[in-house]
Parts: sequence; structure tokens; C-alpha cells
Amino acid sequence: MDAAKAFAESDVLLVSREWAKLESNRQILLAAPEWDLVLMDEAHAARRKEPKEGEFNTGNLLLELLREMQLRRRAKGVILLSATPMQTNPWEPWDLLSVLGVGGNWMVEFRDIRRYYDVVSDLRHGAPDGVSAEVVRSLVESDREFPDPPIRYSGALDDALSFALAGEREQFAQWLRGGSPLGRRMHRNTRETLKEYHRRGLLPDYTPCERAVRDVVFDYASDAERDCYDAIKHYIDTRFERLEGERSGKGFVMTIYRRRAASSPFSLRRSMERRLEACENVIKRQWLGVWRPEDEQMDLRDLSDAVIESVDPALPATPEVAEAEKSEIETVIRKLDALGNTDSKFAKFRDGWTTTFGGFTTLPTKAASRR
Repeated sequence: MDAAKAFAESDVLLVSREWAKLESNRQILLAAPEWDLVLMDEAHAARRKEPKEGEFNTGNLLLELLREMQLRRRAKGVILLSATPMQTNPWEPWDLLSVLGVGGNWMVEFRDIRRYYDVVSDLRHGAPDGVSAEVVRSLVESDREFPDPPIRYSGALDDALSFALAGEREQFAQWLRGGSPLGRRMHRNTRETLKEYHRRGLLPDYTPCERAVRDVVFDYASDAERDCYDAIKHYIDTRFERLEGERSGKGFVMTIYRRRAASSPFSLRRSMERRLEACENVIKRQWLGVWRPEDEQMDLRDLSDAVIESVDPALPATPEVAEAEKSEIETVIRKLDALGNTDSKFAKFRDGWTTTFGGFTTLPTKAASRR
């Protein structure tokens, strides 16, 4: 079944966001009958093209797709999921709120949102300033869905906030936080939430797991292993700085190699071999036509390790730069080869596993090298 027919006839479809956002495919999606529900995971990947507060109208391809679906009313309901809230800029959740239909004064100037939450914070420490309190009054009174206040007051809301008694301020702060569009539409699930659901019998077939993490500090077995790690760290750190100089966020690619180094020498060597091959292609000028995330307005943080390694989005810009990096990589690989089968982290893990668990297939610890 081709894509157009699948979208026209299927009741339930599972589609990757990478497929959906492509111009040739998004038209198929937008032409489909109206959906009862659109559920998108990793919703934080729908961002502005540039991470700037004033660039509200320039979304990346995924954000533009969501906006277009909302404007054309292609879904009766939308649920946006994300487990990566720490990677967002403060305005990014509000961009997603616009996809859910939030508009009016809430979407005019983001500085008003900043002032709104400044008042929430100020109420917990004292009285807010008059200008910010007036902004809050304007936002609240223009929102017909805003819940009723917990305290009866006379006069204007900004005066009530500015002159609230100490015992009233916390009530006002909770009301404003929970009553904002973000507070009304965002639901946070944590491990404690799942545990509470389980205690109440809402998850009868699921028992939340209990994590018992124990750090085991170890040192390297030899000077050669330490020297190898230092060389790897130097390569990663210097390359990170160069990439960040080219474009903010581009150095994120190097976190892959840091994770590989923390995993095992074998894992790191395989990744370094792939990186070496990519540098050699640049030197031979054979990298033309390689897909780059910039072309898709993609944030590198949203790519999986496998995708990043396969397309290598942070290739050196010129053969000269690639030649210098190739030399660094070859140095690292030589040091890895000199180690042979030496792997202090695995040896520590194996000894602890055998001693503590008698060889049962249970993951006992998280080993950490001495930095």
C-alpha cells in the first residue's frame, strides 16, 4: 500500500517525524482525512529555525508541519510528548502551545511571559512591581479560560497582587502558575507518579522498578592506559571547541565519542575508524552530497548516535582541516591498539559482579573511571 492510500484508509498509523516533515510527504499527511488524535513523541524537536527569542515566525520543518496541521484543523486532538525538558529554551514550550491552539495576548511578546513568571516568583518573596503586575492583569483578563481566583478581591488584579497580604501571596502564586496555558495543558509524569498510580491500583499489571545504583571508583591499570585516555580526552575537547566555534550546538556530536570512551576501548575504536574514514573522504573531496542536518533545520541533539555516526554531520569543513584531524585520530587509534585487551573498567565490573552476585546475570553496579 502506498503512503497516500495508507493515510486515506488506515485508522491507525505509526510514522516517523523524519518522514512526515519532508515536503513531498507532508502534503500526503495534510491531505488525509481529519484525525481523531495525533500523538507525537520527542516533541521538543519541533523548534524555531534559530534559537532566538525574536524568531517566532521561523520554525524548523517539524514545527512548521505542526503549525500547518493546527491551522488546517487536521486533528481533533493533539498530544505532544517529551522526556527532554532540560534541553529547551524558555520560549520553546510556548511555541508548542501555539500548536495546541493557544493564542491571544499570550503569544504577542515573550517578554510578557517572562514578566508573568517573575510575578509568580516575586509573590513568594514579597510584592511584585506594578508594571509586571499590570502585564499579568492584561494576560489573565484576556483569557476566558483562566480559572477563578482563590481569593476574592476588589478593584483591579494588579493592585490585588501588589498589595496582597503575606498569607495571600502564596495562594496567588499557585493560582497564576496553575492557571497559565502551560499549567493547564502540561502534565508531568515522574517515577513517583508511576509509583503512586501503582499504589492506587491504576497500574495492576505494572510494578515500577527500583533502581539501586552504586558507583565503584577505579583507576587505570597502567600508565599506558591513562596516557590513552588523556589522548582521547584531548581529541574530544579540542574538536568540541572547534565545532562550537563553527556553530553553536555543533560540538554536541563529540559527546558520542565521550560515551564510546566511557563504554569500552573496542567501542571507541570502531567509532574512531568511522570518523577516520569520513575525514579521508573529505580529504579526497568525496563528501559532496552527504546529507547534513543543517539542510533539514535539524538540531543535532535530536539525532540518535547511529544516525550521527552514519552521516557524520560535523565533518571538517575543508581537506586541510580534515588532514589535521586525521592525524589526531590516527594517534588515538595507535594508543588504543597498544592497549591490546586491557580494559580496567570491565575488569573492575567483572570482579565486582562475580564477587557480589556469584556470576548471576544481574547488573550490579555502574563503574566510573577516575577523572
